[in-house]
This record gives sequence, structure tokens and C-alpha cells, in this order.
Amino acid sequence: KIKISYTQPTIVKVTAEDGTTTKDYSISFQRTKSPENSLLYLKLDIAGKDYVANPISENIKFTVPYGTDISNVMPTLSISNRATANITSGVAINDFVLDQPKEIKVTAENSGVQRYFVTISQVPPRKVAKISGISIDFTQSQSLLGGSQGELNNVFPTMNHSSGYILYTFPYTTDDAIENIDVPYTLNIKDGGTSSKAEKITISYAMPTFVKVTAEDGVTTKDYFIVFKRRQSPENKFTEFELNIAGQDYVANPISENIEFTVPFGTNISSVMPTFSVSDRAMASITSGTAITNFVFAQPKEVTVTAENGSRRKYSITINQVPPKRTTKIDNISIDFT
Repeated sequence: KIKISYTQPTIVKVTAEDGTTTKDYSISFQRTKSPENSLLYLKLDIAGKDYVANPISENIKFTVPYGTDISNVMPTLSISNRATANITSGVAINDFVLDQPKEIKVTAENSGVQRYFVTISQVPPRKVAKISGISIDFTQSQSLLGGSQGELNNVFPTMNHSSGYILYTFPYTTDDAIENIDVPYTLNIKDGGTSSKAEKITISYAMPTFVKVTAEDGVTTKDYFIVFKRRQSPENKFTEFELNIAGQDYVANPISENIEFTVPFGTNISSVMPTFSVSDRAMASITSGTAITNFVFAQPKEVTVTAENGSRRKYSITINQVPPKRTTKIDNISIDFT
């Protein structure tokens, strides 16, 4: 048998019939060197995201988002058997330049070279300056107000992108103490833009919060104003009503839109003192604690309660007196004859 070896020839000595003449032969084996020099697989990890070349051609292009850092690109590759490359799988490439092809050479075992050109481009910067969402954490305001502001959890903004106004409208029952409380908030900015927002926003009915949004291109901007307001109350009722007539208190119970009091015959109603309370933020056409001097028996006096939103409720208040007694009889007589 003969051993097939690429490095060690097999020597065979041939001796002639005369037994003296000889000749040495060397039997050698060799393999034709591979001409294969293909890049079979290429993946680049660019800023933590994988980009795979598919298909692989002599000109390979990858497109990354605007602003992507390409200073440390990690390649993973496979090449033809027995070939070598001028980059190493798992060893970072730190000389990529945007839009400038980088040459990758794959050299076959027979020294034949195949050149590949890898280009990293980025998408153009977007020119959209827009707030796509806003979230305000009202938890802090609820804590400061004793937990009474639970209804704010259901308040959602109205956004007008053309005017730049973002409006939060609170229920009319919202405690006025919420004004000037600073609460955390977040903005969602569309398409890679940035904003000038602070960490917290001040809830103010008088002063909007200004936020400038800058698009990804760094040039396009949009001004936004975050506005808070409270709905005006529609409540316009007397919640308590009492008249002091000639030193006697008369309480309306229940309170209806037609309130009547009946006083003894001959009662002086020239100065009647009202005491009352109305719905929160409402106003009445008379003043509690200020005498009314124009009551006339059996003639309704109109009193109006106006809500904060301008809606009105009219009350008719009438003072009646019992009819005078018509008897002329002496019930009893007593004479002191002392």
C-alpha cells in the first residue's frame, strides 16, 4: 500500500535484473488549490440592530435610521472554504463612513481575489415636528388635594395640531386648589423629533405651558401650548333659604321654585332679612344678610340664581299673612274689687 500524503513523498527503488543497476522514484500527491473566494453570509450589528445582506452581491448596501452611530460596527460573516478575508467575524469595524463604500476582499486559496463593496447609508432626516401624544400624572395633585380629584383620571386632552393648542378641560367640580401644582408629564414626539419640555408641568388656568418641538432635521419646528381650564358650573340652586320677618325665622323646607311663607296678621314686613346659600360658584340677585324692603303681602318677589356658566333659575318668594279674625266676643272678664 501507499500512503497518500501532500507533504511526504513515497520513495520507490527499482532494481534492474542484473541486481546492480537501481533507480529511485518519488511518488508525490498534491491537491489543486481552491479558486473559491465568495462571501457567503454577511451580517452587520449597527448600534445594536442586525442588518443582513440578502442577497449578497458585489455591491452591498445597508440603510439605517437618521442619526445612527456607525463608529463601532460588528460583522458576522462566512466565506468560501479555504478562503480568507480582510475583515474578521466578531471583530468591530470602526472606520465606516456614511455613503462611502468599504472594500471587503475575499482571497481564495489559489490567491484569486473577489472584491465586495459595503456601503452604509442613512435615511434623510424627517421634517415632522408634531406631538403625537401627551400623558399627565395627576396622582400627585390627588395626593395634595386629599384624594378628592379622582375624576381627573378620566380627563383626556383635545389636540389641535394646526393651532398648536392642547386643551385639558377639567370637570366643574374640580377643586380650585389644583392651580399652580406641578405634576410630572410625558410627551410622545413623532418621527424622531425632540421637545423643550421640562420634567413637570404647572397646572394653571391663566398661563399656558409653552413647548417647542423640533423635527429630526433640526430645522423644522412647531410651537405648542398646553392649556388647562375648568368647565363652568351649571349649578344654580338655593341650597338653604330662610327669612327673618319681624324677629321670627321662617325656613323654606323643602325649597322649590315657588317659596311661600305665612305670617300672623299685622306682621311688619317692611324690612325682611334673608339668609341663604346657593350652589358653588353661583350668584343670587339678592344678598344674604342684606334686608329686603320691598316685600308686599301676597305679591311674589322674583329672585334669580345665576350659575357660573350663565344659566339662570328663577324663584318666586311670597309672604302671606293669615286673615284678620272677625270675632267681637269677650271670652272672660275679671274685676279687682280690692
